[in-house]
Amino acid sequence: MVICQERDGYRSIIDSYESEVTISSGGQSDTQLRQNLEDVISSLRRHNSTLETDVERMSNEVIEHKTRIILVIIWSVYCIASALLV
Repeated sequence: MVICQERDGYRSIIDSYESEVTISSGGQSDTQLRQNLEDVISSLRRHNSTLETDVERMSNEVIEHKTRIILVIIWSVYCIASALLV
């Protein structure tokens, strides 16, 4: 969901950039405009890749924390049960 929102944000940035470049590029050739847009897209792809890596890392951290919490709960139940049996 976060990635979809990021993607939609990037699309609006590109649309905004394209309209600004079109308005301000009176004498700019199509080749230059295309190159500028390709540079923006490349930059956005690199940023998206970084975000996907961050999401994956955070997901792994969440799984690790959940595992630790479960182990603490199991250990607590074990300790309480042991205390009750004594």
